[in-house]
Amino acid sequence: MQAVPDGHPAMLHDTGSQIELSFMFEYGTELERMVTGRMVVWGDDPEYRNHDYELPEVAWFADARGSFCLVDPRGWRTIGGLGREGRIRFRTAVLTGHRGITYAKINAVRSRVEGLERWMAITSVHHERLRNRDDGATDLITLKRHEPVVFSRQLNAALVPSYVFKESGVPGQKLINDEIHVLTKATTARDWNDDLDLHRSIRELLVVAGWERCGIKDIEVRRDSDPERAIAGNVLAPRWAPVTTYALDRPKGAAHQDRFLFSYDDIGATGVRRWARLRGTYRRGRPALSVSGTGVALRLRIGRIRRRRLRRMARPSCRSAVGRRPRGRRNRLADLGPAVHARLRPQAG
Repeated sequence: MQAVPDGHPAMLHDTGSQIELSFMFEYGTELERMVTGRMVVWGDDPEYRNHDYELPEVAWFADARGSFCLVDPRGWRTIGGLGREGRIRFRTAVLTGHRGITYAKINAVRSRVEGLERWMAITSVHHERLRNRDDGATDLITLKRHEPVVFSRQLNAALVPSYVFKESGVPGQKLINDEIHVLTKATTARDWNDDLDLHRSIRELLVVAGWERCGIKDIEVRRDSDPERAIAGNVLAPRWAPVTTYALDRPKGAAHQDRFLFSYDDIGATGVRRWARLRGTYRRGRPALSVSGTGVALRLRIGRIRRRRLRRMARPSCRSAVGRRPRGRRNRLADLGPAVHARLRPQAG
């Protein structure tokens, strides 16, 4: 944050809908010029050439809990009084390893989609009870890592099954949990948009499969220029930095049912790849996919194009935009597989 000197008092707050950075400033300072911008006519700079009047693309905040890199500014506001307070809204905060390292561009993103483990039903934990001759029993627990399921060549997008072993809050109890991460990665650092869009695609697949709202949780990003380091400065391992963001749908916290319209076993890795291609092909006509109510209706909003315009754009062979398909076109729903097509086909009566 160029206009704010290092050590300037500030407060970072998650409001539940955005991330807000608050700080005090005095009249006529660089901070005031930054937050008020060109809404004020400055006598010493009427043409806005000698000072910076734009919001920072990246800002850093540090306290006793760590350093945060704030990216994607969404606006600002000021609060008057004896002293003046400025507030800048950001959509994403990254808990970084070192102050000053920018996360405006990243190398990898991984996340978890609510209900993904139940939908795929791939477990890394196998339990077997062995009987002994003396009527005793031995429990054998085997942990196995499955191969990732690559669903898009773009950013090497994959579903990565794994497991987590951790201590429980109950004395003597240990937990082994299955986890499936959505992973996107590239060797060259790039902005967030393409990564996040691929993570949204898996969430939307779960919305269709479960007919229920779901969110994305446990989001982490990797920046190769910010690895885990020892005290001596040598590199230990890549750092996965926790992220708080409002660029993705937040977790809903609902208890997801185990019954789906179709499961991963029905479509397999091929079906997931077809979904990603289908979504990418019709991205312009699919800016949003959501479930209204509790599994009541599915809304496909077709951008700003009105239905009248769609009728005008239709080919002469298609007399009606609803109810008749142009010749030579396949039913795109069948691209996900015959099992899905059969389950989603309207039933008579």
